[in-house]
Amino acid sequence: MAQHSQTRATPGAVSSGFGSWSKGRKIYLAVGILACLAGVLMIAFSL
Repeated sequence: MAQHSQTRATPGAVSSGFGSWSKGRKIYLAVGILACLAGVLMIAFSL
């Protein structure tokens, strides 16, 4: 079987760091992380 490399480089993600993100995008990321943590805590305490 032939081996295919699945490396997909996104030029924007590599060249631009976290500091170049817009304020809204940072807030969206923070809300997503908090929602994820809340879900993990709910699962952990419901067991």
